[in-house]
Amino acid sequence: MKTIELVVAYCHADLRWMYDRVLNTLPNQEDATLKMTILSKCGQEGEIPNFIEDHRVSEVNIIPVENVGGCDYAYAYFVKYYLSKEITVNVASTVIIFMKDTDRIMKNFHFYGHSRYRTIPEMLNIAINGEFVSRN
Repeated sequence: MKTIELVVAYCHADLRWMYDRVLNTLPNQEDATLKMTILSKCGQEGEIPNFIEDHRVSEVNIIPVENVGGCDYAYAYFVKYYLSKEITVNVASTVIIFMKDTDRIMKNFHFYGHSRYRTIPEMLNIAINGEFVSRN
């Protein structure tokens, strides 16, 4: 993996939580480039922290998208955008993590067979090892 790309569906939440709960928890920061794409659904781009000033972040893209279809629409929009701009070599060495703009704390958690959020290192491990689907 050469690149980790964080894709955040953003409307109005305060994104400063991402410094501690996401950026500080990413493993192998010396070995991988970190890019951030903020999919801005509500026209609040001026409220987004200046992540590019963080030494761990190499690139930040803010893309205005329509606020229709919730986060799913924003993620689908990103996939189409990403496939139209990236070359195959980059795609093969990139892990993309899709996130909502809300803080990763229990009050924002929806229980669907899990008792907690997966950590960022856990999600990276699942993505890198192709363990998206249970093999049972």
